[in-house]
Parts: sequence; C-alpha cells; structure tokens
Amino acid sequence: MSFFEVLDRFLATGVLACAGLVGAEIPEAAPLDGPALSARLRASGPNEPYGAALDALAHAVWFARERHGIPLDTAERHAAVLAQLLSEVRFAPGEIATAFAAARVASDAAPADPATSPAAQLAALWLSKATAAEALARTALDADICRFLLSEMLHLVVGRGTLLTGLAPVLADHRTALSVAKTTPQPSPAASPAPEPDATTTASPAAALSELTSARASPRPQPTSFPVPAAVADIKARHHLPEAPLRRLQAILAQQPMTSEQRLARLDELATWLMATISFLKKPSNDAAEVRAAKLEAAAALEAGDLELAMDRLKTVRDHMRDSRRRAEARIADELQALREQMVEEAKATARLGELALARMDLDAAADHFADAAGQLPANEAALELEYRQRQAEALAAKAETSGEPRVLEAAAQAFRLCRRLIVADTDPRTRVRINVGLGDMLMALGVRRPDDTTALEEAVAAFCDGVAGTDRALKPMQWALVQLSHGAALVELGQRRDRDRHWHTAATVLMPALDVFESRGASDLAEAARAKLRMIALALGTTAAPGMLPSPQPLTKSA
Repeated sequence: MSFFEVLDRFLATGVLACAGLVGAEIPEAAPLDGPALSARLRASGPNEPYGAALDALAHAVWFARERHGIPLDTAERHAAVLAQLLSEVRFAPGEIATAFAAARVASDAAPADPATSPAAQLAALWLSKATAAEALARTALDADICRFLLSEMLHLVVGRGTLLTGLAPVLADHRTALSVAKTTPQPSPAASPAPEPDATTTASPAAALSELTSARASPRPQPTSFPVPAAVADIKARHHLPEAPLRRLQAILAQQPMTSEQRLARLDELATWLMATISFLKKPSNDAAEVRAAKLEAAAALEAGDLELAMDRLKTVRDHMRDSRRRAEARIADELQALREQMVEEAKATARLGELALARMDLDAAADHFADAAGQLPANEAALELEYRQRQAEALAAKAETSGEPRVLEAAAQAFRLCRRLIVADTDPRTRVRINVGLGDMLMALGVRRPDDTTALEEAVAAFCDGVAGTDRALKPMQWALVQLSHGAALVELGQRRDRDRHWHTAATVLMPALDVFESRGASDLAEAARAKLRMIALALGTTAAPGMLPSPQPLTKSA
C-alpha cells in the first residue's frame, strides 16, 4: 500500500468516526470501512474539499520529521494501524456530538491554546479510550505520534466545517447502503454480478497480463479443448465475460499442463481477475486526462481479448503514475528545502534577539531566546543547535553566578547536559571543553549547597576530567591548569563527604602539575590557591600523605 493510500484510508476512516456530527453516525455493528467510503467518493466524481484535506494531511506528515522528529515511515505505519483501531475503538452513540460540543466551549474560552481545540480534545478522548482498551500497547504504537496524527486528521475533518458538512450527503448514502446490505438477501452464486475490484485483484494487472502473454512463447503440448462446455458457459454467465476474452483465456489455458478440473478452476480465477480489472479501469477518477484515456483503452483491449495491447496501455498508465509521483516528490522536496531555509532564518533572527538581551544584561530573556532559536531549527542543523544551546546554558550560568539560587544552578546544569548530548565526533574541542567546564562549575556550586548529596559532585568530577582530557597541555598550558585546578577542588569537596583518603590523594596528583604550570607562568594568585589546597591535603592526611605531596613553601616575591 502506498503512502497516499494509507493516508486516504486513515482520513476516510476518521470521517466515518465523526459522521455522527452531521447526523450520519455509522451503526456500532457496522465497521468504519474507510476504503469503501473513499471508493464511494471517487465514484461520485472529483471531491475538491476531500482531496485538499488529503493533500494537507500528506504535507503535515511529510514535514513531521523536521517539525516533530517523526520519520516518514514511522508516521505511515502509525497511520495504517490507527485506521484499523478507529473502527475497533469507537465513540459510543451520541458521544462524539457531546464531546465536540464540550470541546467547542473549551476552545472558545481559550482560543489561543492549541490543546483546547476540538480536534485536540477529540484526539485526547479517543486516545484515553484506546489506552483503556489496551489497543496502543497491543499494537506497540507511540502515544505521542498517535496524538499528532489524530489531531492533524481531526483538525481537517472537524476544524474545517466545509469538509464534514459537504460530505454529509455521501455519508448519509453510505449509512443507508450499510442498512440495506444488512437486510437484503445475498444472491445465489449463479446470479452474482462481476465482483468489485479489491486489493488482490487490482494490485498488479500488468503482472497478471505478463503471466498470460508470456504463455504464448512457451509451447507445451497438452489437450487443446475444454471437455466441460457447460461449466465454461456457467463461468461466462456468472462473470458476464465477453466472448473474445473467453476464447483467448481458453486458448492460453489449453496449452498448460493441467487436468480438466484445474483448467476450469484457473479459468474461473482469471475471469474474476479480468472483469474486476475492467471494472476498476472504467471507474471515474481524478487522474489526469491521458491516464484516464490509457485506462479506458486498456479496458477496451481486455474486453476484446487483446492482452498485448492491454499490457502496453497499462504500462503507459504506470509510467504516467510514476512520473506524477516523482513530480510530487520533487515538489515536496523543494518545499521541504524552502521550509528548512525559512526555519534556519527564523532561528537566526531569534538568536539575534538573544544577543541583544545579553547586551542589555537581561539574562533570563537571553536564555529563553537562545532556547527558542535552537527549537526552531530543522533536524540537519546539529552544529547550529549546539551553538544556540551552549549560549542558552552560558546565559543561565551567568545568572546563577550572580544569584546563587539552586533552581537557576540546576537549570544551567541541565542546559549544559543537553549540550553534552549534542556533541558529535567533529565538534570543536574548544567547545567540548567549555561545555564540560561549565557543567562542572554548576554542579560544583550545587554540590556545595547540598551537604547530604554527593551525586552532583561526582558528576562535576567526571565533567572536569573530560575537560582536562580535551585540552592540549602543550598548546594551552594555562587553560589545562585552570581545568585541573577546578578538577582538584571538586575532588577535595567530594573527599570531605566520603572516601577522603582516596579522593584527596587523587586531588593532590591533579593539583601538583597545575601548580607547576602556574609557577612557571608567574600566575602567583592561582599558584597560591593550588598550594593552599595541597597544604590542607597534606596536613589533613598526616602520615598517610604520599612523599612529595606537600610542596616546599615558595615565596610570592623573590628576595634581593
């Protein structure tokens, strides 16, 4: 089943589920047969509102990957299963009308909130019923993807009054046909008309013709006549099979290595296929004029028994449909590319607002703007998203440094964690270090404020360790030593909570090389900070201190 066929079935089934809103509620005993309604709509001629709704639903699903991170194949699979579940999990009689009326009241009270729209509320109601019936768990569907698809579909059905209202006469006829079908006796097999085409009989008429026409090139010496003329006449009458294709099918089957019973059974199957295919090809459709003409020519060729011409005409139909599909894909790809470019430009405009807020020292607004900019980007702009997320985290960190509020510290730490998840192999090493150090600083400050919890300090130690590993000591010795100093401070703080000897010995091995760098670079204040921590460690550990851990005192200024 193609992508558009899946969405057609899903939309048509949704229309039937909402038919009670126009007084055409489908009886509970009858299934919500979306394909049957779709076939009825096509048979009644072009239906522009329904076609426009189907196109809009297709666009929403196409763009769902960029806007909501839903892959196309995943959305298509969910739509196919939902079309079945909508018939299994039904609104009770009158329930849809009551729910829709309540939804309209809620929507009027809060028109700016998308969650209060009638479509969203009806989708939520159906999902609650499906969850209670364990339908989602049984089919392994994702509730968020189901909510998105149902909301989009129901918005097109009930959010655009012209669609459901315009379909009211067709829905009424459909309901009446269901009632008639339940009460009308079924005809005997001998009087049955030619069957309607279904998924098996019309899926590939060209393939079936290929099988028949290829038989001409494969001579197989077998009996050349049908020994049961009465049975052949019965097949012809039941299927309303014209004389020309009957003779052609008999001629082909006469060459096959079969028994008489097998030959008759195969003739019956081919007659079913052929008449269903002719019926399908003659049906009104919204196809292009050249496609409709090719279909009618193929149907005429089949009625005349000219399978080769029918094969040629069906290939023409296929080629036209393939070209149409490729043009649609190219158009959607162009629209998707244009959408991506618009999303990037919108994100950049929002990020400029963040820069302006930073210049005004409005750190809350800056963080919000950078987060908004990152959320507007398409999925293929990972580097730009990381940049905006990092700016958001640093704006929150700046606010945390001035306020010291645990809530702000936690928000900044969470923003840096998100940045770490966005890091990929080709991310600039300097960006990696800044993110790890920023996360470590926020977690260190949180750990100091939580004396009974070591989780934040342990995560801070790991973040500083990653920051050290990403810094080249030879090329950037001062930056490396500064990260080491922070790393050592986190280890000292963690050692005050538990495993003091282990953590403080590790802190000493971290701080001593940092002290060497500070002294060699003349950074006396930083050197004294490292030296003070080392003295504290050595004095606290006493005799357990490792040899050389306590450095010899160094004067801050050289004597004459």
